[in-house]
Amino acid sequence: WSLDKRHYGADHPPRGLQLPPDGANAAAFWLTRAWNEASAGIPAWPDSHSMGTVGWRRNKPTADELAASPLARRVEGSRWSWSGVAGFEFARGGELVTPWGKGVWGLVSKAAGGADDPSKDAQVKACADCLFADFANANHNVRFSWDADPPTFRSVRVGDLQEVAGKWLGGGGPAA
Repeated sequence: WSLDKRHYGADHPPRGLQLPPDGANAAAFWLTRAWNEASAGIPAWPDSHSMGTVGWRRNKPTADELAASPLARRVEGSRWSWSGVAGFEFARGGELVTPWGKGVWGLVSKAAGGADDPSKDAQVKACADCLFADFANANHNVRFSWDADPPTFRSVRVGDLQEVAGKWLGGGGPAA
């Protein structure tokens, strides 16, 4: 959980931000409720395509997280195309290698809903079966289609919902 003005430099916070976890400082509850009251009280509050208060902590997966996630284990070590450009690799230990520079990948923090909602907005705000791939100063949530031949993914960029398709080129465990 995180509420930070820097998360919304290019977009407005969405309405209905999720409250902090139990035990958080009272100021966090107050500030979140103030944001929610303000956004609810302004009829022209813009639609937002940003994550709310969940999902901003985007760290490389730990060994325990990798062991517990079939998706992360399947993707680790795999090579993909990104919008037809080869050279996109989910390298070991959460390292991301792209034609545009290095980045990180990991598990998207869980938020309410999202698993059965195929919309781009849900893939950003509540993607329960996604990985993140962050590189070139942009955050992306990635959902895989393992039934395709070859396997594919759909990436949605946080903030503007720009969508990119990817195709498996080898490595990892797509047959798992």
